Order: sequence, then structure tokens, then C-alpha cells
Amino acid sequence: MNHCDEIKTVIIDDNNEFLQALSEHLAIFPEIKIVGNANHYKDARKLLMTTKPDLVFLDVEMPEKNGFELLTEIKDAGKAQFSVIFYTLYEKYMIDALREAAFDFLIKPLHVRELKTVIERFKQQRQHCSFQNQAEIKFDTSFNEKVAIPSLTGLQFINKNKIVLIQSAKNSFTEKQKWELLLNNFEEITIKKNSSAKEILQLMGNNNFIQINQSCIININYLGAIAFKSRECQLVPPFAHLKLTVSRMQMTDLKDRFDLL
Repeated sequence: MNHCDEIKTVIIDDNNEFLQALSEHLAIFPEIKIVGNANHYKDARKLLMTTKPDLVFLDVEMPEKNGFELLTEIKDAGKAQFSVIFYTLYEKYMIDALREAAFDFLIKPLHVRELKTVIERFKQQRQHCSFQNQAEIKFDTSFNEKVAIPSLTGLQFINKNKIVLIQSAKNSFTEKQKWELLLNNFEEITIKKNSSAKEILQLMGNNNFIQINQSCIININYLGAIAFKSRECQLVPPFAHLKLTVSRMQMTDLKDRFDLL
């Protein structure tokens, strides 16, 4: 097996029985290389900061700090360059896991057939991302147009090709909508100025950005598919977990734009 095909894996679980069982199951897969495991917060934090894993199996309920808090710390330190599979005894954490952009969410005890499915999917995503990254490097050398974004901390100059989508949201009926950029490194940037979708599209200034509904604009470089019947819009991995829907009006506009009947 090629060294590049190895999946450096870390297991974090405060329950030694589950940790050992998962280690034994993963040993069946030749591409999996377990580079460490931990069952305490401090050891887990150190492990994630130093080993640079590709894949992390992370328990949710642990003493000191839970899995979500640990992951937040690693992200804040800029060291979360890995995919996370949350695995736990409780389904109630599924929504929180999705919000953390988890690669998957599994319920203990894990079975080999589940692991086979998720590992195959991870390998496919990694191949896709590798191809995409190579294409992006080539693309960036010829197109590195930047846009000035008035964020909460100041003016940020961002390569347009790194913007996955621009989405608006508000926490209450009285609060004005705020638009946020999602970059391809999962960084989120809030636009300080109150702007309309039309103004944002003008700011982007090229045909790569399309509006799919009142509150979402996407970069077509990250668009995987649009289903006509359900109007579901699917992005390419690792953003395929995002659930987006094209409005009826925008669907008509998109069909016209791409000359579809």
C-alpha cells in the first residue's frame, strides 16, 4: 500500500472498553494507521495538537471537557486539519455534531460494516479533495481576484475562489439580517455592513456566484448537483452535509441561465 494511502487515525474515548474495541475493529483495515489514543482531556488535546491525524474518532461525553469543547479548542488553535467522526451512546448529540461539520456521527457500539462504509466514504472524499486542491492551485495562479469584505474586525481581502457560500440569518424578528461568508477552510466571516443579496452579488462581480434563495448565494465551483423535483442543492465534499434548497423563483432563473428546458 502506498504511504499516501494511509489514514492516520486517533481515537479519543474515556471508556477503555470502547476504545479497545474500536482499536481492534480498525485493525482490520490495512489503510488505517492508529497514531495514538487518549482517554483524558489533557492527553487528547496534546495528541491532536502534535500528531496531525487525518481522521479522529471522538467521544462526546467525557470528564473535564466534552468532545465538542475539545474540538473547539483545537479549531481555535488552528490545528483542526482533520476529519471528525463523533461516536457516542446518545443520538441527542447528532444535531450538534452536524453543526460542527463532522464527517459522520455513529452510535456505540460500532460494527465493522459501519466502519467499512464510513472509511470507504472518507477515502473517496480524500481523493476528491486531492483532485480539487490540485485544480484550485492551478486556478489560483491564473485567477486570484480578491474582494474587500467589511467584517466585524476590519476590512478583509479574500480570494473569491475560496468563498464557498454567503448566507444570511437573524436570531430574532427584530434583528436585521447579517450575511456570513463560509470559506473553504471552514472559516466564517460576518459582513458588518447591512447589505442586500443584490449588493453582495455586485460586490462579488463575476458569474461564479449565484443566488439560490433569499438568504443564500453559492459559488458554483463548489456546486455538485441540483435536483429539479425536490430543488435540493448539493455541494461537493467536504461541504456535502450542508442542506440547501433552491427557491421556485430562483430555480426558474437558474434554468434560464444554464439554458435548461
